[in-house]
Amino acid sequence: MNVEERLVKIEDRMTAVELDLGETVRCQHENTLNIGVLIEETKDLVKLQKNIQGTISVGVAAQRFGLWLIKWPAIFTAFYALIEYFKK
Repeated sequence: MNVEERLVKIEDRMTAVELDLGETVRCQHENTLNIGVLIEETKDLVKLQKNIQGTISVGVAAQRFGLWLIKWPAIFTAFYALIEYFKK
């Protein structure tokens, strides 16, 4: 191989490296944008999960209140029935 052929090969390799470097930078930029989108979607999911937990908490409180409303009349009814039973 003579010097000119080596110079041509070196130039070809440098061109290939420049193209690879450009592709790498483009991919890195695309990854950065995708990470930004992922962060925003994660924020939305966390907010949704907190909203669901709040809804469940309200539902549990309403259920407890409903049981409380049912429990006391049932206790008083049973107590009244017991008193009426012993009156006879």
